Amino acid sequence: AYAATFNGEQDVYFARIGDPAIDTTYAAAGGAAGSLGARTGTFLHYRFNRGGFAEGFANGAIFYKPGVGAFELSGAIRDAYFAAGGAAGAYGWPTSAAACASGICRQDFEGGSYASSSLGGYWIVDPIRAKMTASGGMAAWGAPSTPLTTLTTNGGGHGQAFASGSAYYRADGKVSFVSGAIRERYFASNGASGSLGFPVSDMSCDGSSACRQQFQYGWIM
Repeated sequence: AYAATFNGEQDVYFARIGDPAIDTTYAAAGGAAGSLGARTGTFLHYRFNRGGFAEGFANGAIFYKPGVGAFELSGAIRDAYFAAGGAAGAYGWPTSAAACASGICRQDFEGGSYASSSLGGYWIVDPIRAKMTASGGMAAWGAPSTPLTTLTTNGGGHGQAFASGSAYYRADGKVSFVSGAIRERYFASNGASGSLGFPVSDMSCDGSSACRQQFQYGWIM
């Protein structure tokens, strides 16, 4: 074994000492003949974000945190994860396998979710991720089409666009989703930077399908 220092912390690299959870995930992916390909001979122990293990393969990696699970990482999601610092970064360890449906591939991590589609690949973090999950997930919101953006007008806040709408929140962390005809009119008024400010409620519709939504400085009906 040999040691290397990363971000001021020492990690130990082993020539080939495995972990049963990683081995099980690797076997389930088809082993050397599967999507991950052959082992590259590197097994790592990370101390970051409460610690865990990782192993590299020709076409990806498996990251394992005890008590959370062992999950495969590959392709665009792996690239984005490594670019963000991997297990040592803000997103921590993976908490699910990647899943693809309706043209969107998503994988969950401790500090956020990464989604890749024809609109691009973007991170989704709380409180927007929690609101999206409670509101029907990507089946309802669609794929993200922008990264999280910080806005400084009207007291400041944050926003992120999705295929079916846009999510906003301010200092209180309450997320509101703007969609459909109301979003079109909101954007025509310059969105959160305009005279209406940030949304302060979700859209509500009565029995006649008339919908309205409240903003800092007015309503759209």
